[in-house]
Amino acid sequence: MDYWYQYALLDGRELLTYHWTPEAIDTDQRLYPHLHVGFELLDAEGSFMPDSFSKLHIPTAQVSLEAIVRFAIEELGVAPIPHNWRERLLRGEEALS
Repeated sequence: MDYWYQYALLDGRELLTYHWTPEAIDTDQRLYPHLHVGFELLDAEGSFMPDSFSKLHIPTAQVSLEAIVRFAIEELGVAPIPHNWRERLLRGEEALS
């Protein structure tokens, strides 16, 4: 199992990206779950490591697609399509455990 989840602006600029590629062969890829903070979220003039922070591989636990969708709805204000989205996400998470 692996994943590549991304939150981006409508024009495609990266905000947050979660990666997990445990079977990666490319030596530039990390085998552990991690997060990238998109350049668009960083203040280029005053931020820590302004030219490279967005390239860091910040370790995370494994992140489910359900958690990604829930974050988008609850924290980013994305409108859910089905009215029973909470139930659907819970069912999906239960199926994984």
